[in-house]
Amino acid sequence: LDTDYSSYSLIYGCSYLVGESMFILSRTPTLDENLIQNLVRKANPLVPTFDINTFNSRDFQSTAQCSWCNTVF
Repeated sequence: LDTDYSSYSLIYGCSYLVGESMFILSRTPTLDENLIQNLVRKANPLVPTFDINTFNSRDFQSTAQCSWCNTVF
């Protein structure tokens, strides 16, 4: 739905099995709360079927390296 190509991406998806989902992905461990609120407000008119009241912040991050990170393709 939106990105600044350097710090965040606002992602929306809808599938038969999972239903609607929305994510804010960040290149940093935290995002400014004002930016998060602005992105949520921006998403509301773009995806009116998504219940914005169900959107909650979750912090998913890890310092563990993925097993495929050093894989040569």
